[in-house]
Amino acid sequence: MADQTSEQFTTIHRGIFPEAARRSLSEQAPATRGFPWGDRLPTLERYGALTGRILMSVIFIASGAAKFMNWDSTAAMMQKQGMPMVDLLLPAAAIIELVGGLSIFLGFKARIGAGLLFLYLIPTTLIFHAFWNYQGEMFQMQMINFLKNLAIMGGLWFIITFGSGMCSLDGWQRKRLNGSSGPATACRGAPAGMGTKPAAEAAAAAPAARTPAPADAWGAFPSSNSALASS
Repeated sequence: MADQTSEQFTTIHRGIFPEAARRSLSEQAPATRGFPWGDRLPTLERYGALTGRILMSVIFIASGAAKFMNWDSTAAMMQKQGMPMVDLLLPAAAIIELVGGLSIFLGFKARIGAGLLFLYLIPTTLIFHAFWNYQGEMFQMQMINFLKNLAIMGGLWFIITFGSGMCSLDGWQRKRLNGSSGPATACRGAPAGMGTKPAAEAAAAAPAARTPAPADAWGAFPSSNSALASS
């Protein structure tokens, strides 16, 4: 009876919840060929976040430095947009861009730096790239700039969500608690969630716990689950 119910669950629900069905039935994952789309890649996780942070930070560091080097022209542009308190908002904008950009570049308190820049981009995008107030070529140009800022905000949200990664000062501070000697050691070792070989072998040797089958699209459990649990 148990085999029949298991086969029924596998046949019906594998297409909806393939990973959960495989775990609940303790099946072996089929051998994959080509690029491991569903697997974690340690090397990419180690250096990919560093590359993304560098690319993300350049625009903010350059923009903040340009505001200091072109102070009068930047102040005139802000006044043209009808912004009040330019003498206060201009240095604040330049400092936010420089500090936030360096925070992301170095990976030091990167979540805070990315969050600060995310909040900064909300009024900046709505004020300076209000494409709905233009027509013709300016409409298209401002709409492109508006969408570019949305894309940058999406990248910042990734940093807020997942952090700065291993190759960062934040990663070094985490490893420092475990006895690492310098910032260069932050890029070494396995990414979070990828244990050492003994830990992986111990996890494989442990008996697999039966996990409950997932709910269907409407929030109710499949009817075959009760038979599976009772078998």
